[in-house]
Amino acid sequence: MANPSLTDNFIKALTAPAGKRVEIFDQKISGLVLRVSGQGRKTWVLRYRTDNGRQPRFTIGTYPALKLADARDEALRLLAQTKTGDDPASERRRTRQAVKTAPVRTFGELFTTYIDASRKGHWKPRKKQKRERTICDEEGVYRRYIKAKLGTTFIEDIQRSTVKKILRDLMDKGIKAQTIQVQAVIRQTFAFGIAEYDDLIPMNPATGFGVIGTTKPRTRTLTDSEIRDFWHAVLNPPKFLAPNKKGKVLPLYLSRSMGIALQLCTLLLVRENEVAGMRLDELNFDTKTWLISGDRMKAGIPHLVPLTDVAVDLIEEAIAVRPSDKLDYVFPSPRWRIENKGVLPSSIYHAMVDIIGAKEMKHATPHDLRRTGSTALTSERIGVLPFIRSKVLGHTTDAGGGSAVSMKHYDANEYVADKRIALTKWQGLLFRIVGTSPSGAGSNVAALPARGGRAASRRRGQLAA
Repeated sequence: MANPSLTDNFIKALTAPAGKRVEIFDQKISGLVLRVSGQGRKTWVLRYRTDNGRQPRFTIGTYPALKLADARDEALRLLAQTKTGDDPASERRRTRQAVKTAPVRTFGELFTTYIDASRKGHWKPRKKQKRERTICDEEGVYRRYIKAKLGTTFIEDIQRSTVKKILRDLMDKGIKAQTIQVQAVIRQTFAFGIAEYDDLIPMNPATGFGVIGTTKPRTRTLTDSEIRDFWHAVLNPPKFLAPNKKGKVLPLYLSRSMGIALQLCTLLLVRENEVAGMRLDELNFDTKTWLISGDRMKAGIPHLVPLTDVAVDLIEEAIAVRPSDKLDYVFPSPRWRIENKGVLPSSIYHAMVDIIGAKEMKHATPHDLRRTGSTALTSERIGVLPFIRSKVLGHTTDAGGGSAVSMKHYDANEYVADKRIALTKWQGLLFRIVGTSPSGAGSNVAALPARGGRAASRRRGQLAA
């Protein structure tokens, strides 16, 4: 009896008797075999003949991680290698032997080496050193989406099917835009590995197929009532999170430091990574300004943020509640005893998401706060010119109707006065929304000793209605 023609529907329904194994040969690609075990595992295997007459078997991947079309494509690629005298099975054995003595064996080790080389400027694929902000973003993507899946996986065991499964699983969970970032981080890590260890890593498993994932620009802005509820929830956090999928209710903990970070995101319309990395040496309390270094800005250009009086109060409070005066960051990492770094931007993100969820509000992120304030700036409620709004946000593409070349090369103005007026107007609107006013916002704030004093009140800057 001839083999049935393989289709995805046929493969899905295919089973094998308990304790036995079934092999189905593909009718289109010579040597491609689908092996089905009694436990339901379905594996793609390629049989081929070498120049010396050997007939090895090469395991390509498993189904459904590797679909029928993908398995055929991979089989054709491997068969093309055999026609030039190569032996994929022998090559894999040599690779595995090399891995045992290689400087990096797992994807996690390769990623760590890649990040270290990028940070030191040893790896510059586009002939310029990666900015710290980009490196931190890649580290965040690795921690959240890749580490658990690939961190301890040996490099030679990572195939295209491995990467595709990770990306498709993320898509199935509704994680779409980040899926593109995950593919990019894996691709760039392997690109570095191939350049450094070409005898160890023969191919990049995150390439050879299209981008998996979609991007859809967010348009979410918070209503006045949502801003009011969020602001007061930051000052008086709910005790519990919303019930999870299993109906379990967990406690919500929001430190005063994290609350201040969220208030500053709202007041200054800055990104959460910019607040998370705020350093003492970036602040000038005499001029009431905060100079964010270019390596932490999206455009790679330093950004001068005028600080309103309320923002200064909040920053001074954050400095006062730090666990140590010897730290360089306003919002230090919880691991401050062993590393002098700022808190992770994702911590600010999750703090807001937790509060929004606990208040049973529509999902919102710190970037949505930035979009909300940006929208208000140019509305009739405030009336700031779009060009100044762009300067407030740290955008560099808006030339204000003039020449982009002139703005880039012949205009070094920071527009500090205009930005300060815009942020002050936004602050006034914000406090009218939440039920108080900037002028009276600090009237209930206890007096503090000198800046940075650790004995300072831990509730300074709680702007209650």
